[in-house]
Formats: sequence, structure tokens, C-alpha cells
Amino acid sequence: MSFLFFVHIPKTAGTSFRLGAERYFGKERVCYDYTPHAKDTSECIRKLVYENNDKQGLYREMEELGYLLLSGHVPLKKYARGTSLDRCFTFLRDPVQRVVSEYEHFVRNYSYNEAISVFCQDDNFSDKQSKMLKGIPVQAIGFVGVTENYKRDMSLFNYKYGTSIAILQENIGKKKLSKKYRLNEKDYEIVAYNNKNDFLLYSFCEKKADLRRRLIDSGKKYTHAAISSKNNMGIEGWAWYEGSVEDVKIRIIVNGKLLGVVIANEKTKSLSGCLVPKDGNIGFSMRAHINDNDNVVCVVENTGQKIENELIF
Repeated sequence: MSFLFFVHIPKTAGTSFRLGAERYFGKERVCYDYTPHAKDTSECIRKLVYENNDKQGLYREMEELGYLLLSGHVPLKKYARGTSLDRCFTFLRDPVQRVVSEYEHFVRNYSYNEAISVFCQDDNFSDKQSKMLKGIPVQAIGFVGVTENYKRDMSLFNYKYGTSIAILQENIGKKKLSKKYRLNEKDYEIVAYNNKNDFLLYSFCEKKADLRRRLIDSGKKYTHAAISSKNNMGIEGWAWYEGSVEDVKIRIIVNGKLLGVVIANEKTKSLSGCLVPKDGNIGFSMRAHINDNDNVVCVVENTGQKIENELIF
């Protein structure tokens, strides 16, 4: 089985997850990448990735030594091709709350003395969540949880991956995540302006997490799916059921009329180079002349889940 890959975005309660996972899997089964000089970074990462630039060697060693989880403050693309996209995951946090939390961390630990309005305009701290997930459609990531609903989303995570990772609250600057940081109106607007992509990402994934819960509660499968293109040549996309190899059937509706039903069993082009379920046979397409002003709706036939355009940063 391929390893789980946790994209640990700073100040999203990721340390709580990491320590819970360490207790569950065992410390010897978890591999860490928190920059080459960080004390938590695993020796195999330090040697094979940072010294030898040998990711394939890392993946072989992880398999040989039985590593089950790779976690780090690293972008999704760094290790996404070493495992299945369905086994990549992360947690997001309200963008303003995340930025303020990171700002306070730098003030507290590194004597940072600029205002938050300056901090949030630094490229290293603005839109950090969307930047760390850059280059791969969000819908293809195995699991995206929301820090504000950490307890609920940990139960969804455990359900998806068949784990029993405990819910901890470690390394949290405030006593409770439910208590929000407060900014004056001007600072809030500056932080929000410099994190537009993160707001788009957070809102999208928050709705997806709600949808996942509703589908599970009603006994239906969640579908990873997206429309990759629609133009005068037709419609293309990809879809797979979570936890199932059953082909997904998709209803394509244009301007309120059913154009047809297609099956997602073609070789997908959109996710080429990535490990995806069913050996990549998750694509769907339909020839049709689609105009820019046409209203195109794609729906999973068995569940009613609506399929959106790929969200990719």
C-alpha cells in the first residue's frame, strides 16, 4: 500500500494531527520533512532528498522500512508523485485566522516587530494555503479537512482511511480554536486582500467537506470529480468514487436539457503523471458544441453530486 502524504500547512492544527498520527502509526512509521535543518526532519529525508536529490531512493526506503505516513511543511507537488493522489491530504484554516496565528508565532518566537499589515503582504505568508497546493486540481486531493471543524473532519478522515487517529489539541496558540482572533476593520481588509486565493480555496473545501458528510450520512459515495475542459469540441473531465472501483456515470445537462449520460472509464489526460485510481481510467468526455454562454451542468447519476470545473492554483 502506498504511503499517506500530509501537506502540513503552518498554523492549521497540523501539529495536533501529526502527534495523533505518530501515536497511532508509531513514531518509527512516520517520516518528516520540515526543512533540511529542522530537528524533526527524518534522517532519510535529510540524506536522500536534501543531500542526494534522490526522491525515488526515498520512496524505495520508505517501502522497505515500512513507513506509513510522510508529513511536512512542504508543497503538495514535492511528494505527490510518490504516492496516490487519493492518499494525499491536508487541513485548511480560515485565511485571516491562519495569518494572524502565524504572525503571533513570529512575534512570540522570532521577535518580529512589524505590523500585521506588513506581515501579510510578504509573499512568504500571503495565500500560503493555495500556494502549497499549487499545480494539482483540489478535487483530486484525497482529503481536505477544515481546522474550524477539526473534530468532525477527523472523523471523516478516519472513516475514509480506516484509521483511528485520536483528536488532540497541541501547539495551539489560543486555548480553543473556536475562539477567533479579532482585527480592526482596516487590518482585516488588508489581510483578506492579500489572501484572495486562500479565501476561494477555503470556501470551496469547506463546502466539499459538508457535502462529504451529507453523502456519508445518507449512505452514498463521495466522488472525486472535475470538469477539465468545455469548448466547441465538447466536454472532458474525470471522476472516481471514493473507496470503490465502480465506474462513475455522469449526466451532462446543457441549458436545462439532458445531453446524455457518460461513463468515467477513459484514460484521463488532465492528471497525467500522477497516480490515480483505476490506473488512470477515470476520464469522461462527450462530443458537443459548447458555447461560452451555455449553462453546462455535470452530475453524478447515482448520488446527485454536482461536478465543478477544476480548481487549480
